[in-house]
Amino acid sequence: MSDELPKGWATAALSQLTENPKQDIISGPFGSNLKSDEYVSEGVPIIRLQNVDRNKFLEKNMRFITPQKARELSAHNFRAGDVVISKLGDPLGKACAIPESLPHGIVVADVVRVRIDENRFSKSYTLFAINSPAVANQINSEMMGSTRPRVNLNNIRDLQIPLAPLAEQRRIVAKLEKLLGQVDACQQRLEKMPTLLKRFRQSILAAACSGRLTADWREENSDVESARSLIERIVEVRKKSPKAQEVELIPEGESPDDIVPTSWEWVRFGSVIGELRNGVPLRPNIEPPGVPILRISAARPGAVNLDDFRFMPDGEQFVPQFTLRDNDVIFTRYNGTIEFLGTCGMVRGLGKKTLLYPDKLMRVRFDHGSILPAYAEVFFQAPHVHERVVARSKSSAGQNGISGSDIKGQPFALPPLAEQQEIVRRVAGLFALADQLEQRLAQARKQVDKLTPSLLARAFAGQLVPQNPTDEPAEKLLERITKQPSDS
Repeated sequence: MSDELPKGWATAALSQLTENPKQDIISGPFGSNLKSDEYVSEGVPIIRLQNVDRNKFLEKNMRFITPQKARELSAHNFRAGDVVISKLGDPLGKACAIPESLPHGIVVADVVRVRIDENRFSKSYTLFAINSPAVANQINSEMMGSTRPRVNLNNIRDLQIPLAPLAEQRRIVAKLEKLLGQVDACQQRLEKMPTLLKRFRQSILAAACSGRLTADWREENSDVESARSLIERIVEVRKKSPKAQEVELIPEGESPDDIVPTSWEWVRFGSVIGELRNGVPLRPNIEPPGVPILRISAARPGAVNLDDFRFMPDGEQFVPQFTLRDNDVIFTRYNGTIEFLGTCGMVRGLGKKTLLYPDKLMRVRFDHGSILPAYAEVFFQAPHVHERVVARSKSSAGQNGISGSDIKGQPFALPPLAEQQEIVRRVAGLFALADQLEQRLAQARKQVDKLTPSLLARAFAGQLVPQNPTDEPAEKLLERITKQPSDS
């Protein structure tokens, strides 16, 4: 490495940057000496792999041991300001400094504690160097194990650190702290974007189901058929069937508090659909043979993943009673997570393929063309509507459940057909915009994630700050250390 270093730099083993390598670079106790059942709710903190990230200590999910146990393991102690390095996992060799909020404690077996001789070296410089690509590549080259990659303690002690003159080390640290602070601020802003995009989608759905999304459209299209006329057409169509169901209007005093346009009508959802049917009541197989049958996880808000399926042995007996077709609307009946209970998605792109659905899903079909299934999908995705659905749920054996009658009994805000079409069109366009923003966000994250290793690579190639020919060469510093006692 020394042949590639800038003038005045040298290479030093990590152990050379400590006062006493065997005491200053240590790992935690063997697993048998510190077991998870010895953890307590409060006491002396321990540092585990999940607390160590590159240049960042993650002070969450902290664990503790008793003071007595800490005394038994005192050889594996840490104190605030020490550097800790991960020697297990992927990626290996992540390093950070212990914050002042943790004045003392114990490291576990998978963590190496390093105590830099700060009288002669810059701890921050060393920490940045350990996390740089050059040193990370060394760690990876010493990796052992394929299922649980790890590196041993001696490899950590022997890590070759590119050592700049001490004055230049300070300049590099100052520059890195400034630039990496900007990178961190950028990452924090990007981390907020998914939440903002989620709120954006939710606000679109709420506006769609209240008529606010199409307020301008109504002003320009005041002559369209009203929802009341639409209902009369539904009634007329159903007169041809001896089992025709009456459309149930919800009286003004019993309708939800949601304010909708006067051209809309509140109806009972079950009274304007053709059919609601639960799925196949038998457990499928993971592998073929059998007829493909959706998994419950295939139904997500605003989507049905047709590639998420298993196989139903002898499934032909359930065709066509439990088969899906395009424009079917699917609801989840049971789910361990409230977020995905009662979620609504419409089947798209199925074509002529045969696909069953399980008992934990419900299928809704319409018996007329006066309600767009895609509008029903939009309506039941709206946050306040979903809240009304799950409010009727019941819990059994760790599963939250709703019934077909719960869905049928839901109040349904019915716009004119032309406005339904406009709502679906606008929601699709705005959601497509949100999808594009998510793609750009993912690209931005990738670019920002590359900044830190790029800056560290430049720093330890001598390309981040200018060299000063009057700085004492790092080689001279190392020579003095070998000749002088550590407390001089």
